[in-house]
Amino acid sequence: FGWQEGCVLDGLLDMADARLIEPDLALRTIAAHFAHFFDAEGNLDYEDDFSKPRRELYGIEATLPFAVLARTQPDHPALKTAVRFWRSACAANGVVQDNGTLSAEGNYTVAYPMAQLGVLQDEPSLIASALEQLRARRALFGGEALALRLHSDGRRTFVNWARAAAWYLLGLARTLAILPDPPADLREAFARAAQWAVRRQNKQGVWHAFLNAPEVAPDNGGSAGIAAALAIGVKAGLLSPAMREPAA
Repeated sequence: FGWQEGCVLDGLLDMADARLIEPDLALRTIAAHFAHFFDAEGNLDYEDDFSKPRRELYGIEATLPFAVLARTQPDHPALKTAVRFWRSACAANGVVQDNGTLSAEGNYTVAYPMAQLGVLQDEPSLIASALEQLRARRALFGGEALALRLHSDGRRTFVNWARAAAWYLLGLARTLAILPDPPADLREAFARAAQWAVRRQNKQGVWHAFLNAPEVAPDNGGSAGIAAALAIGVKAGLLSPAMREPAA
């Protein structure tokens, strides 16, 4: 239960929306997935990334599945668990992060589910906080480099990692796509980062594990995430239709 499961659940809903699978089948499958992770009272009971049994959220990556939970089971009691966690992990500057480290994952695993809950529950404060998460993480992208993590001592790590780009772009794409009036500054940030990524796509149409290192092998997972973000951006009218080709 975490970012991996969140990606699977998002993918199932996307395929249903595109009629690649029957919507009823997608919803039944999603419900079966969630049944593995919650007890009869709706409390979490799962193993984290390190196979440790848990009944609480292990970190910011663990809140991604709540975006789909909110869409498919809007009255689920565990949705309050996510909100409580975000509040507990919120720094004085309003940014939700793990151990004082700002990470690209938070665009996708925090801002997006937070905005989804805010829209579905008509909670402007959650939407405002989601936008704050995206704005804060613009600090990860500067010049020609995007870092996965910005540490409290100023160090930047996993610079230009494909999956950092995927999470950064996916968070912007999915969050802005569900808002009725996405802010212009974040639309611009998304378009700029998307153009930066497309300039680093190789001749085979994928991205290397580190976008600026063609000597390193391509990364299928990072490439899928970047391409999905581009496709979502075009579909939502957030990116130029020209971005459809690199997504394809």
